Amino acid sequence: MKRPRNLTAGEVLAHLEQDPAYLKREIERERRWEVNSQRYDAAAASLIQELKAVGYDVEAVGELRMRRDKYTTAIPVLLHWLPRVEYAPLKDDIIRSLSAAWAKQARPFLLELFRTTADDSGDAGRWVIGNALEPMADDSVFDEYAAICRDKRYGSGRQMVVLGLGRMKRRRVEAVGVLMELLESDEQVYYTAIEALGKLRAKEATTLIERFLNHTDPDWRNQAKRALAKMNRDVRPD
Repeated sequence: MKRPRNLTAGEVLAHLEQDPAYLKREIERERRWEVNSQRYDAAAASLIQELKAVGYDVEAVGELRMRRDKYTTAIPVLLHWLPRVEYAPLKDDIIRSLSAAWAKQARPFLLELFRTTADDSGDAGRWVIGNALEPMADDSVFDEYAAICRDKRYGSGRQMVVLGLGRMKRRRVEAVGVLMELLESDEQVYYTAIEALGKLRAKEATTLIERFLNHTDPDWRNQAKRALAKMNRDVRPD
């Protein structure tokens, strides 16, 4: 039997465009995109106006992250609006725009937001906040980060805060202790705990990390191998 030739991308698209179900899905997708775009614009209108007033000519908050400069004068505006915004995509956009090591003036606000985020928002909401907090981590906030990392009520939303412990310097020994504690008893944060221990070159955690070299998931095995490699062990990721 003759083997059918591979179709080009154009031929596949042309075929799909003859499929009523595909066309219906595309129309619905475009409709949802338009509705969400309008909702975002309405929710962000006053915020965007204030950003423009302080020199940032953007149409969406996320455009700030495309800039090469440190948009420090935009941070007070973002922090003013963060607790006032109810539209989740816009709130996430603000938080992601605060995710920078130089934006530490936002750190107290983000720590409080992490702690007070409602349980029914799920781990995704906390994860976004934790992702913003990770590059801001330093010794001055070790106690606050460690308390969040140890609190299982925050679920897997803690993962990036756990990774932030890998940035500790003067409090490195304490950070390693917390991470090893998590690696022994808290599977929701194992993955980033391993990464953080690798960043800290924590050879004292070698035995704990070696357990993951036989994990069924190759991503976990490679995470363990990367961490051990940083500890000068003779292992390499797959």
